[in-house]
Amino acid sequence: MKLSSRVPLVVGGLIVVLAGLGYYLNMMLIPDLKMQEALEQQKRVALQAKVQELAAVQVLDSNYSEIESKANLILSALPSDKQIPDILFQLTSIADEYGLVDNSLAVSPTPSGSARSSVQSIDFNLTINGRYDKIIAYLSKIEQSLRLINIDSVSLSGSSSADASAVMITASLKGRAFMTPAPKATTGGPAL
Repeated sequence: MKLSSRVPLVVGGLIVVLAGLGYYLNMMLIPDLKMQEALEQQKRVALQAKVQELAAVQVLDSNYSEIESKANLILSALPSDKQIPDILFQLTSIADEYGLVDNSLAVSPTPSGSARSSVQSIDFNLTINGRYDKIIAYLSKIEQSLRLINIDSVSLSGSSSADASAVMITASLKGRAFMTPAPKATTGGPAL
Protein backbone atom coordinates (compact mmCIF):
# COMPACT_ATOMS: atom_id res chain seq x y z
CA MET A 1 0.00 0.00 0.00
CA LYS A 2 1.01 3.40 -0.75
CA LEU A 3 1.56 6.07 1.79
CA SER A 4 -1.34 8.09 0.44
CA SER A 5 -3.70 5.20 0.99
CA ARG A 6 -2.49 4.77 4.57
CA VAL A 7 -3.13 8.38 5.60
CA PRO A 8 -6.92 8.06 5.64
CA LEU A 9 -6.54 4.82 7.57
CA VAL A 10 -4.19 6.44 10.13
CA VAL A 11 -6.41 9.51 10.37
CA GLY A 12 -9.48 7.29 10.81
CA GLY A 13 -7.64 5.33 13.51
CA LEU A 14 -6.67 8.53 15.28
CA ILE A 15 -10.27 9.74 15.12
CA VAL A 16 -11.48 6.46 16.65
CA VAL A 17 -8.82 6.66 19.39
CA LEU A 18 -9.63 10.30 20.11
CA ALA A 19 -13.37 9.56 20.17
CA GLY A 20 -12.77 6.68 22.58
CA LEU A 21 -10.60 8.92 24.74
CA GLY A 22 -13.28 11.63 24.68
CA TYR A 23 -15.93 9.09 25.63
CA TYR A 24 -13.76 7.80 28.51
CA LEU A 25 -13.11 11.32 29.79
CA ASN A 26 -16.76 12.32 29.46
CA MET A 27 -18.29 9.19 30.97
CA MET A 28 -15.72 8.15 33.56
CA LEU A 29 -13.45 10.95 34.76
CA ILE A 30 -15.68 14.03 34.61
CA PRO A 31 -18.47 12.54 36.83
CA ASP A 32 -15.78 11.43 39.30
CA LEU A 33 -14.42 14.97 39.39
CA LYS A 34 -17.91 16.40 39.87
CA MET A 35 -18.58 13.92 42.69
CA GLN A 36 -15.28 14.82 44.35
CA GLU A 37 -16.14 18.51 44.03
CA ALA A 38 -19.55 17.89 45.66
CA LEU A 39 -17.88 15.96 48.50
CA GLU A 40 -15.39 18.78 49.02
CA GLN A 41 -18.27 21.28 49.18
CA GLN A 42 -20.02 19.13 51.82
CA LYS A 43 -16.80 18.97 53.80
CA ARG A 44 -16.42 22.78 53.61
CA VAL A 45 -20.01 23.26 54.86
CA ALA A 46 -19.46 20.76 57.70
CA LEU A 47 -16.17 22.43 58.61
CA GLN A 48 -17.83 25.87 58.66
CA ALA A 49 -20.56 24.50 60.98
CA LYS A 50 -17.89 23.06 63.31
CA VAL A 51 -16.03 26.40 63.29
CA GLN A 52 -19.24 28.20 64.31
CA GLU A 53 -19.93 25.59 67.01
CA LEU A 54 -16.38 25.98 68.32
CA ALA A 55 -16.80 29.77 68.42
CA ALA A 56 -20.03 29.36 70.44
CA VAL A 57 -18.28 26.99 72.86
CA GLN A 58 -15.40 29.45 73.23
CA VAL A 59 -17.85 32.25 74.06
CA LEU A 60 -19.52 30.03 76.67
CA ASP A 61 -16.13 29.08 78.05
CA SER A 62 -15.05 32.70 78.34
CA ASN A 63 -18.32 33.55 80.13
CA TYR A 64 -18.35 30.44 82.32
CA SER A 65 -17.74 32.21 85.61
CA GLU A 66 -20.50 34.74 84.91
CA ILE A 67 -22.92 31.96 83.90
CA GLU A 68 -21.99 29.96 86.99
CA SER A 69 -22.55 32.92 89.32
CA LYS A 70 -25.97 33.60 87.75
CA ALA A 71 -26.89 29.94 88.10
CA ASN A 72 -25.85 29.99 91.76
CA LEU A 73 -27.95 33.13 92.29
CA ILE A 74 -30.97 31.36 90.80
CA LEU A 75 -30.33 28.30 92.96
CA SER A 76 -30.13 30.45 96.08
CA ALA A 77 -33.45 32.10 95.17
CA LEU A 78 -35.14 28.78 94.50
CA PRO A 79 -33.33 26.21 96.67
CA SER A 80 -34.00 22.50 96.68
CA ASP A 81 -36.31 20.90 99.23
CA LYS A 82 -33.23 19.64 101.08
CA GLN A 83 -32.64 23.26 102.13
CA ILE A 84 -35.96 23.72 103.95
CA PRO A 85 -34.18 24.01 107.30
CA ASP A 86 -32.02 26.81 105.86
CA ILE A 87 -35.10 28.75 104.76
CA LEU A 88 -36.68 28.39 108.18
CA PHE A 89 -33.43 29.34 109.88
CA GLN A 90 -33.29 32.45 107.71
CA LEU A 91 -36.78 33.49 108.80
CA THR A 92 -35.98 33.16 112.50
CA SER A 93 -32.43 34.55 112.34
CA ILE A 94 -33.67 37.75 110.70
CA ALA A 95 -36.21 38.07 113.54
CA ASP A 96 -33.36 37.63 116.04
CA GLU A 97 -31.30 40.23 114.15
CA TYR A 98 -34.04 42.84 114.76
CA GLY A 99 -34.55 41.87 118.39
CA LEU A 100 -37.98 40.36 117.82
CA VAL A 101 -38.85 37.94 120.60
CA ASP A 102 -41.08 34.95 121.33
CA ASN A 103 -40.70 33.54 117.86
CA SER A 104 -42.98 30.65 117.14
CA LEU A 105 -42.77 28.91 113.82
CA ALA A 106 -45.15 26.27 112.47
CA VAL A 107 -44.42 24.59 109.15
CA SER A 108 -46.53 22.32 106.96
CA PRO A 109 -45.08 18.81 107.11
CA THR A 110 -44.71 18.32 103.35
CA PRO A 111 -44.09 20.64 100.42
CA SER A 112 -46.98 21.24 98.04
CA GLY A 113 -47.03 22.08 94.36
CA SER A 114 -49.02 21.64 91.20
CA ALA A 115 -48.59 18.74 88.82
CA ARG A 116 -47.80 21.15 85.97
CA SER A 117 -44.88 22.84 87.74
CA SER A 118 -41.63 21.62 89.23
CA VAL A 119 -41.72 24.44 91.81
CA GLN A 120 -43.02 23.48 95.23
CA SER A 121 -43.85 25.55 98.27
CA ILE A 122 -43.88 24.98 101.98
CA ASP A 123 -46.45 26.84 104.08
CA PHE A 124 -45.40 28.46 107.33
CA ASN A 125 -46.96 30.46 110.17
CA LEU A 126 -44.62 32.72 112.09
CA THR A 127 -45.46 34.78 115.16
CA ILE A 128 -43.05 37.49 116.31
CA ASN A 129 -43.25 40.14 119.02
CA GLY A 130 -41.52 43.48 119.02
CA ARG A 131 -41.77 47.16 118.30
CA TYR A 132 -43.65 48.24 115.19
CA ASP A 133 -40.58 49.71 113.46
CA LYS A 134 -38.64 46.47 114.04
CA ILE A 135 -41.47 44.37 112.58
CA ILE A 136 -41.59 46.63 109.51
CA ALA A 137 -37.80 46.35 109.16
CA TYR A 138 -38.13 42.55 109.44
CA LEU A 139 -40.73 42.45 106.65
CA SER A 140 -38.55 44.69 104.50
CA LYS A 141 -35.57 42.37 105.01
CA ILE A 142 -37.69 39.35 104.00
CA GLU A 143 -38.81 41.25 100.91
CA GLN A 144 -35.18 41.98 99.94
CA SER A 145 -34.11 38.38 100.45
CA LEU A 146 -32.87 36.46 97.42
CA ARG A 147 -35.05 33.54 98.40
CA LEU A 148 -38.53 33.35 96.98
CA ILE A 149 -40.77 33.87 99.98
CA ASN A 150 -44.38 35.02 99.67
CA ILE A 151 -46.08 36.53 102.71
CA ASP A 152 -49.79 35.83 102.17
CA SER A 153 -51.12 37.66 105.22
CA VAL A 154 -49.93 39.75 108.14
CA SER A 155 -52.00 40.21 111.27
CA LEU A 156 -50.90 42.81 113.83
CA SER A 157 -52.17 43.15 117.39
CA GLY A 158 -50.85 45.12 120.29
CA SER A 159 -51.51 46.72 123.63
CA SER A 160 -51.81 50.37 124.49
CA SER A 161 -49.25 52.00 126.70
CA ALA A 162 -48.40 55.53 127.75
CA ASP A 163 -44.83 55.03 126.48
CA ALA A 164 -45.00 54.64 122.66
CA SER A 165 -41.52 53.09 122.51
CA ALA A 166 -42.56 50.34 124.93
CA VAL A 167 -45.61 49.21 122.93
CA MET A 168 -45.12 45.61 121.93
CA ILE A 169 -46.83 44.39 118.79
CA THR A 170 -47.52 40.79 117.91
CA ALA A 171 -47.27 40.02 114.18
CA SER A 172 -48.66 36.78 112.85
CA LEU A 173 -47.40 35.98 109.37
CA LYS A 174 -48.72 33.32 107.02
CA GLY A 175 -46.60 32.64 104.01
CA ARG A 176 -44.95 30.24 101.61
CA ALA A 177 -41.34 29.59 100.78
CA PHE A 178 -40.73 28.26 97.28
CA MET A 179 -38.26 25.58 96.26
CA THR A 180 -37.50 22.97 93.64
CA PRO A 181 -37.63 19.27 94.45
CA ALA A 182 -34.24 17.65 94.84
CA PRO A 183 -33.17 15.76 91.72
CA LYS A 184 -34.02 12.07 91.84
CA ALA A 185 -31.09 9.68 91.81
CA THR A 186 -30.69 7.80 88.55
CA THR A 187 -30.00 4.09 88.57
CA GLY A 188 -29.25 3.70 84.85
CA GLY A 189 -25.96 3.61 83.07
CA PRO A 190 -23.45 6.41 82.76
CA ALA A 191 -24.71 9.89 82.01
CA LEU A 192 -24.45 10.96 78.39
